[in-house]
Amino acid sequence: MTAGNEKMKIKCLVWDLDDTLWEGTLSENWEIIFTQEKRDLIKKIDEVGILQSIASRNDLEKVLLKLGELEISDYFLYPQCHWGSKVESIKAIADKLNIGFDTIGYIEDNPFELSEVQFFLPEVRGYKAQEYSNLLNLEEFKSSFITNESKLRRKMMKSRQEREDAEGSYKGSREDFLKSCNMELTVRCANSNDVDRIYELAHRTNQMNNILDRLDRDVIVDYVNANNKVVLVSELEDRFGQYGIIGTSLFEIKDRKCFINLFCISCRIEGRGIGAAFLNEAIDSLASKYSNINEVYCHYIDEKKNRPALMLLQVNGFKHFSKEGKKSTYVLKLPMEKDGFEWLKINNIT
Repeated sequence: MTAGNEKMKIKCLVWDLDDTLWEGTLSENWEIIFTQEKRDLIKKIDEVGILQSIASRNDLEKVLLKLGELEISDYFLYPQCHWGSKVESIKAIADKLNIGFDTIGYIEDNPFELSEVQFFLPEVRGYKAQEYSNLLNLEEFKSSFITNESKLRRKMMKSRQEREDAEGSYKGSREDFLKSCNMELTVRCANSNDVDRIYELAHRTNQMNNILDRLDRDVIVDYVNANNKVVLVSELEDRFGQYGIIGTSLFEIKDRKCFINLFCISCRIEGRGIGAAFLNEAIDSLASKYSNINEVYCHYIDEKKNRPALMLLQVNGFKHFSKEGKKSTYVLKLPMEKDGFEWLKINNIT
């Protein structure tokens, strides 16, 4: 079922600035050298869906002015520019983007800085500054396909950043703020056009992934086309923008039981109850379509990084059923409690 233990793909490349992104030291000379080759590389990295950020010992205000002058500021999310540790900068970036250290690459000209990061954050992949032209040839930077969501990933994260800023300045309750976001979740059956995005979610998602299973593409195609299997996807939009397909769940119907063989939901939408709403709505849809189902089973592989997936099952009423090693099975007795999710408009077109 799986595609093997392949190397984790890079989700974010963190750039040092002086003598890495550009030639020269900004604090000493405003007229640094920034080549067209670097500009093209930044654009190509963005186009394959890899986010980019900055960890630099520099003054943030000056850096932002220079990035604006070079017309590349929009490519960098949550830049960390100060005189403190690069380790702390990378930790802050990982926290802001809600990604694991094993999905971060860091490119730097200073051997000491690279060594310090790799000592304290050994999961982070380090690259020497002079290796920049070869980055996209490395396996961890490659993608077998580029989905619409890949191309829009940075813009989606910018929308998320805008939402976080708006929430921080909002004076009312959190529920009132969520209502003001005009969130709209669409749940529908997957089709052949969705296979690449489902594959991408299965391979990129860790926190909201019940078994951390990296499916082969042909397995997903089989699920989409099989009579006793159902694949549902969810799409999200709010007043800050469209997020595309942010979740999927693979179901199998056997006798009077339904098995959730995999669910994965993008970490970009955490903290809004979207994952719980999608799973709740998906199960309710199947219970309506297959009226003879009386139980839903879901396997869970217990790893630290996917504990949010277990919380999602528990929020939806799943109870522990059995355990074998790291693999547990949870069961939900139907009919289930239907949550209202008052702050969210749900379109169910399954």
